[in-house]
Amino acid sequence: MKLRKLLALAMAAVLAVSSASVALADDVSVGESDDLATAISNANEDDTIILTGDVALDQPITITKDLTIKGGSITNAANVGSLFVIKNAEVKFDGVTINTASNHAIQAYGKGARLLVANSTINGGAFTSILVNGAFARLHKSNFNTKGYATVEYGVGEKVTSLPTIELHDQQVELYVDASTIKNIQANVSGYQNMTADEIAEEIQKTVKGATWDVTVPDEEQTITVSDWEGLKSAVEADKWDTIKVNGAITVPAKETLEGNGERIVLTEDVASGAFITMGAGATLKNLVIDTDGNAKHGVQFYKVNSGTLD
Repeated sequence: MKLRKLLALAMAAVLAVSSASVALADDVSVGESDDLATAISNANEDDTIILTGDVALDQPITITKDLTIKGGSITNAANVGSLFVIKNAEVKFDGVTINTASNHAIQAYGKGARLLVANSTINGGAFTSILVNGAFARLHKSNFNTKGYATVEYGVGEKVTSLPTIELHDQQVELYVDASTIKNIQANVSGYQNMTADEIAEEIQKTVKGATWDVTVPDEEQTITVSDWEGLKSAVEADKWDTIKVNGAITVPAKETLEGNGERIVLTEDVASGAFITMGAGATLKNLVIDTDGNAKHGVQFYKVNSGTLD
């Protein structure tokens, strides 16, 4: 009898947990007279919000839970930047039409965001229909109609440290990359700090199969920072940097020749009591501009050596 009672209690517990789990994933209907922002706010993880008509939305919504938005249409008459912003969540738009006056209909922001768009239509987007800002996006059999730069923006914002991942399935898009994204990749994304803007532009265009690209490369001085002789030598020999910043004094080993192509070598740390570059015996520097920037007493010194060349 005691064993039967324990089994009955265990089964009741399992049923209770199962019922609770089922209750977490519901279908929530939103019609023309309903408030979509409230429905999203009140939804549970993994709920499906079913649009049963044309729902008006004139405020931006940030979604931080896994949801599916399905069917119907959303009309946005005022520019609110990005109408939907997805952070640290997976959100799917399935069979939805979005008519927007905003800069972007949807922005997936940061490494934790996953955007899935299938069988949907986005009309509008003053800049692009979708902004993938260092996030993941999978686009499938959807239509993007915008008078902006392109259909989808491949973006890396100032505080974003990851590249976008974009998968296209039965989908054609034009990807737009602005100059600030190239700069932010160079500054913030691991593995890209020592690449030029042109190299970054070339590399990212290999990451999305089936897309056409519109990439704006910043037209500005290309710089790299090094800390020792080997780094300086490698940077000069690469022949791709306009300015090479050095964060300390450098000694050129004996009999070494460092020949540049007009690169500017700039000292960025204070060694005011000594020299920026000390030449070893028989060492040579050619076609370089040495700039202490006020951080050293001497630009180049030959100390206790009887030979060496500046050319």
